Amino acid sequence: MFCKQCGSKMEVDAKFCGNCGTVVEDAELQQNGVAALPKKKISNTHIGMAVCGAVAVIVLAIILMVTLSGGGAERTIRNYVGAVGTFNLYRAQRYHAFNANEVLAQALAANDMSISEFNADLYDTTGARDIRGFFNDLADEINAEVNEMFGRNIRFSYEIVSYRQLTPQQRLDEINNVRNSLSMFGIDMDELIRTNQMHEMITYTVDITLSGSLGEESERETILLVRIGRNWYVWENPMDMFWALPWGLLF
Repeated sequence: MFCKQCGSKMEVDAKFCGNCGTVVEDAELQQNGVAALPKKKISNTHIGMAVCGAVAVIVLAIILMVTLSGGGAERTIRNYVGAVGTFNLYRAQRYHAFNANEVLAQALAANDMSISEFNADLYDTTGARDIRGFFNDLADEINAEVNEMFGRNIRFSYEIVSYRQLTPQQRLDEINNVRNSLSMFGIDMDELIRTNQMHEMITYTVDITLSGSLGEESERETILLVRIGRNWYVWENPMDMFWALPWGLLF
């Protein structure tokens, strides 16, 4: 077999000329008894599958980046701080790991007191007809105080400064502290939360600013979040969360 370009002798099954580099056509290979390799046709289906696979990998990478950077936790922080900043305290407790109504129900049951009896005592003591009304009344009082301090055109803003992940030991310490505190009120934390689903905890540092026509004030707050299952919640001792609630009504 000879090269059609330069005439140099070539091996029978050579794909190109060793002297000048000319590529041997498939027809020439067939004429010399060498079967040409069939050209593999790539279908549109295969192309589509490849593109979808690449997109899936990119989406997965984005999800991992958001998850590892605390994306889900940050949404909880923003919802929670936003609710507190607008004095919607009853809405804010929705983002807590401990549901206010469930904590109250357990505390009442532990002290042999019905919800109607508690509401009656609450009304006599504070004027609120139920726990939701109590939170709303408290929010109104705080709002009035803020208006008195800062004047008109109240503005609330915040900035997430940093976050830090707790070690397994630190997480265990936080859980035990809350468990011990709740037990004093006859509340079983393990009945409120399946503790084996608490995968991790993150501490967020947030700068919060209130301003108005009479001045401005900023404060740096540290907020602890826990991931339970797939969701993030504010982790706070319910006894601290209800600091203004007259718990003496239970005893």
